[in-house]
This record gives sequence, structure tokens and C-alpha cells, in this order.
Amino acid sequence: MSLFYTADLSRNEELSRDPDHVENFLVELCEEHGGVNCREIDRQVSATATAIKAMENRYTQYRREDLSKMIGYTSASRYAGTIPNLGQPRLTQACGCRAWNI
Repeated sequence: MSLFYTADLSRNEELSRDPDHVENFLVELCEEHGGVNCREIDRQVSATATAIKAMENRYTQYRREDLSKMIGYTSASRYAGTIPNLGQPRLTQACGCRAWNI
């Protein structure tokens, strides 16, 4: 069974309240990062890390250190809604974690 998380990335907590300043991702965790032996906080960290990697892939024109300055606030939580048809993921990691922009 797949576990899905939403991961939101923004410059700071204040800007995270404005949808125009938030990058939203739906992340599917692989068994290694979302399995029954993982703690919830570890799953949230994995979802956030996958979203950051997807953002790096999306904005390839920026250097990694410049992108890290753009992300000062993150939030991740388990997604319990109906999974929409999102097409191809923005990122598929070697472990199997995947991320889509939403």
C-alpha cells in the first residue's frame, strides 16, 4: 500500500500562508521511506526531501545553493484524499519515491 504526503515549500512561514508563494507537491513514499518500520516524523522528512529534490529538478537554471536559500519553510503531512490523475511524476528517485507538482 502506497503512502502519499503533501509537501509544501516556501521562503518563510509568513509567505507559506499565500498560495502564490508556495510550491506544493504530492509525494508517494517507497517502502524503504514509508514502510511500517518508519516513524511518522521520518516519513515527513522523506516526503520533504523528495519534494526539495523535485523542485531542484524543476528549476535547473538555479544553482542548488541558491534554491536552498529560497526554501526556508517546509511542511509535510499525510495525504488522505483521493489520489488525482497527475500524469508522469516530476521526479522518480532510485528508491521508488515519486513527486508531482500539485
